[in-house]
Amino acid sequence: MGSHDHNALADTWWRGTDSLIAVYRGEAEVMDAPLCLTATIYAGLDEWGLRGRGPGG
Repeated sequence: MGSHDHNALADTWWRGTDSLIAVYRGEAEVMDAPLCLTATIYAGLDEWGLRGRGPGG
């Protein structure tokens, strides 16, 4: 799996205290290509990174 920036919504995700794992299935299902399944690990996140809100959000 490569490192990608995603502009799509994750199909499944898991959140830890300072990390998030996001799974993207779109391309894999549309192209019937299971190898296109992508999981991205975001580590070392602060509260803003985990919630996606800016200050006062």
